[in-house]
Amino acid sequence: MSKYVRPQPIALISALMLGLAQPAQAGFLNNSAYLSANKADESGDYAKAAKLYMKVVEGSSPELAASAAYKLYKYYLNGMGTPKNIDAALHYLAIAADSADPTWAKIANWQMGYQLMTGFEGTQVVKRTEAVPFFIKARDLGDQGSAAALEVLQLFPEVILASRTVLFSPPKEQIAPSSLATAFQFLNSGDLGKARTALNWHARRGNEQAQLELALLLLTKGKPDDLQEAGGWFFLAARSGNANAQRFYGLLLMEIAKAPPTEALEWLQRSADQGDPDAENSLGQYAAFPPRNSSRPDYAAAADHFQKAISLGSTKAALNLGNLFAEGLGVQQSTSTAIELYKTAADAGLVEARNLLFSKFDIVYNPTSGAAPTTAPRSPSRPIIAMRELSPVEIYQRHSQSVFKIAAIKEESDDSSQGSAVAIDSNMVITNCHVTDGMQYYGIVKDNKINNMTDFKSKKEADLCIYKTKERVNPIAEFRSYETLKVGEKVYAIGSPNGLENTLSEGIVSALRLDGRVRSIQVTAPIAPGSSGGALFDAQGRLIGITTWRAGETGNLNFAVSIDEAP
Repeated sequence: MSKYVRPQPIALISALMLGLAQPAQAGFLNNSAYLSANKADESGDYAKAAKLYMKVVEGSSPELAASAAYKLYKYYLNGMGTPKNIDAALHYLAIAADSADPTWAKIANWQMGYQLMTGFEGTQVVKRTEAVPFFIKARDLGDQGSAAALEVLQLFPEVILASRTVLFSPPKEQIAPSSLATAFQFLNSGDLGKARTALNWHARRGNEQAQLELALLLLTKGKPDDLQEAGGWFFLAARSGNANAQRFYGLLLMEIAKAPPTEALEWLQRSADQGDPDAENSLGQYAAFPPRNSSRPDYAAAADHFQKAISLGSTKAALNLGNLFAEGLGVQQSTSTAIELYKTAADAGLVEARNLLFSKFDIVYNPTSGAAPTTAPRSPSRPIIAMRELSPVEIYQRHSQSVFKIAAIKEESDDSSQGSAVAIDSNMVITNCHVTDGMQYYGIVKDNKINNMTDFKSKKEADLCIYKTKERVNPIAEFRSYETLKVGEKVYAIGSPNGLENTLSEGIVSALRLDGRVRSIQVTAPIAPGSSGGALFDAQGRLIGITTWRAGETGNLNFAVSIDEAP
């Protein structure tokens, strides 16, 4: 019995060959400059191609001019035949975006929005607010990815502030409905309606404490739609220098908006620099468990953050540091130190610390500070921003357009196969290497066409290969590290079992295993031949693995390679 989920034979040779061919475009044949530019581009003479494309941009049909401008954007962005120049790249991208040709206008407006939204890995400052009108235009031209991007942008407070200015502008009423002190009295007595009205007036007048308290009220007691407004007030208070607001804003960026981790950590660090113990503890947690696979765990740095947080009064940090000493992560393993730290946390009322003393060391501990509460203490001014568990419908709606069927053939024979692939960048997909091994032609099935792929990089020991695509794809943006997974968690798989494109299945993590040095996730979510290279998500919709093989013809012994193993 083969270890791998074997690819399935298919009769797609003619369709694949058609998909690998470049489509003819009207007017190309009678434009010698464009044809010459294309030949120079294909041969790698980018300097010559750039000069010719510039001539095409200056005087040609809208379609050809936009196509040439888009090429020049890529050249200047990457320094291909031209000096690397972001301003010049954006200039040519703007020409393509303004094109009368709707196809190129849609592509270029999406790309401009994405460029401004992400900054392309540090090549440009992120300008999310400026990205909005480009995504709107691309959406109106029929681009579904732009509609999704606009939904994502609405999670960012700076976009909310720009799009809902009336909500955050100074009040017309010159006299406050009540003093700020009275607003806090309303808050403490539970009269949330009056508290919100009073806090809103002072917040709109620029009082950072009112902004923070209003944001917390909206976050903990408001409606789901109030989350966006809460983000705006957190941002304003954080920008004014409020340490608590900086911490909450950093957590919001990390856990809800899914901003680049460096951006979120910067705000947490600002709060920690002002002596906020909870921010210091959060920095330690993110060092130990890097968000979205952004880096490898740095347990030594985590230990330093936890030590600082303890010195500032964080009892949660004592529990976290105890975990490091218990396992010898970033510090020399010490059972006695771990026990003392757990006891410190238990004395502060953390029931989890008492449970760890019993589960790890068989110690029944009675806190010295009096009777411990039956549940962990809750503080109304310190809510935890946690990721929401998604329904199966939401998982599928968010990610099915990022998982593709793969078709592959061997030219000298009738051998063919199929599998699955997951988009991880706008022009890259990841799959299992065994799906394409020995095949001459392979591509992803998109819009009922087979679009060819080219080799990029691989990690054969983990059976993971990354390929570049010529067609733009919608990438998965959220990842989760293997080290944070727990047996029993709910998971979802999306792939093309037996050629049934974009099939969703549900299960749990049944074990976490090491196959040699490769980290694997055993799941009960059903997979079948053709699922190889598909996506495995956690309950929050984060990509955790690539479905790879199953044991036996039936049953629930199915396996995925952790996304941490990606080359």
